[in-house]
Amino acid sequence: MSNVIIKKTLNQDFWNNVILLPIDLILIFCSTFPGENKTVYEIPLFFVFWTIIFVLRRNFILSPAEISAQIFIFLALLPIFIQFYQYNFDYYFGAISGILYVNSLVFGTHVIERLLSNSPGCKIVRWLPAITLIFLGVLSQQFSGNEPRQSFIFGPNIYYRIIGTIFLLNLVLVHENYSSKKEKVSILSLITTIFCLTIALSLMVKTGSRGATVVGVFMTLSFLYTVLHIRLNWLKFASIAIIFSPFVLAINSSFSKSIIDSRVFWFYDRGASSSSIAVREGYWQNLTSFFIKDNFLFGEGSQYIYSYPHNIYLDLLYNGGFLPCVILIGFTAMYGILLWKGKLNRNWKIITIICSPIYIGSLLSGTLYDNYSIISLILALPILIQNQVPTIATKNQRV
Repeated sequence: MSNVIIKKTLNQDFWNNVILLPIDLILIFCSTFPGENKTVYEIPLFFVFWTIIFVLRRNFILSPAEISAQIFIFLALLPIFIQFYQYNFDYYFGAISGILYVNSLVFGTHVIERLLSNSPGCKIVRWLPAITLIFLGVLSQQFSGNEPRQSFIFGPNIYYRIIGTIFLLNLVLVHENYSSKKEKVSILSLITTIFCLTIALSLMVKTGSRGATVVGVFMTLSFLYTVLHIRLNWLKFASIAIIFSPFVLAINSSFSKSIIDSRVFWFYDRGASSSSIAVREGYWQNLTSFFIKDNFLFGEGSQYIYSYPHNIYLDLLYNGGFLPCVILIGFTAMYGILLWKGKLNRNWKIITIICSPIYIGSLLSGTLYDNYSIISLILALPILIQNQVPTIATKNQRV
């Protein structure tokens, strides 16, 4: 009788994981990348997905650490809440999203814990990021057209962040299961990861975004790190050879010349991209006059002026003033110290790696509306780590 009960329980866990884990991953993805100006009955999509996570998947559970982190973020962004509600809803909405996204982050650590567990069905779901990336590669090829800066559904500056995030999630799952554990290396999984890296780099080059170049380098180095932690030396050399052979063969090809000539590899004033770079440089060059002449304490937002400096730190400085910018810089340094000293547990390290493309992108493009997830992570993590956020029990999930 007990064997029947155990078998029934395992079967139930299998279907719960196979069905609910992909749904949870999709919910987190959609709350991270809800799309600009996308609404349902005039309700921003972020609120829709956040509500589903908080109500249906988290059962209204909210830890004291999350509340503390959200109060702190509200206080840190208070100048923005005071100034922007009157005339720029998108920017104001970005600040609100930064507060609420803390709940999605904590839920994400729970999803990662389940994804890396040995529960029935989890190994099947681990293939989802690789399948998604291959699927995006096919769709992008079919529907992106011949535009100089290609993307799919999202704009180029968001699309490369999405590609980088999905690839790094796949890479983390490979690393955790075949490099840091004693499990036998899956040749199929490794080959699939190499294929995914090739697709991801190709898609990023086509976006024409400079941030995609930095993210692509980070992805390649992360892949090499994973490969070097594989115990079989022949497999290390084979993997490195496979990934770099196409680059060597393409050096003298016309394809490589067109890539090198594209704007993705140029970070200074050059041709068609000169105006974009000039705008970015202008905000850095005007810092001195901003502190001397303008209201640096509250930013230009206090004068009903909205600035877009293409950098999240300058974005907060120009629009929100000195306090939000200094707090973000300080907590970024604190985040780095925690990471350097090994104070982050496995789940938060994985979150950090997965969110790296978003952080890199926030340094080169986007506003608070686009980068609320990374602001939420930087400002909330030290508080969440210090208070040891408990495990979240979701519906249909045993903890």
